[in-house]
Amino acid sequence: MEWQHMLGWINWGLNTFPLLKLGLQSSYTKVSGKFNAHMSIYSNRQVISDLHWVADTMDSTGLYYFEAAEWSPLDADIIIYCDASLSGLGFYCPERTIGFHANITDTALTCTIFYNEALSVLSALTWCLDLMPSP
Repeated sequence: MEWQHMLGWINWGLNTFPLLKLGLQSSYTKVSGKFNAHMSIYSNRQVISDLHWVADTMDSTGLYYFEAAEWSPLDADIIIYCDASLSGLGFYCPERTIGFHANITDTALTCTIFYNEALSVLSALTWCLDLMPSP
């Protein structure tokens, strides 16, 4: 139960740091399939390393709660919508009226929604970097 509480608190912090979702993947893998809330869960080197990375990144990034700058879509060079599920991922660029999708069939080791969402965003960024002229 302590693991679930801790992961819930960190997950709440991901509203501010959505790109850190991958840092929780090893922890979610560790607690998946555990049905007894009081069962001991032992951390391994990967989980400890990932949680340290998440904590260090959250701690070192300054946030401006009282002097927040609001961006509008008009401020963006390009807008790309990304989405993922456990069976596929994709992204769409309305400015260029083009979209891409991929079915995910063999992801036994990486089958988490966090991984697939991050892969969708990374795919969109990689595609965007290859555009000429680059945004």
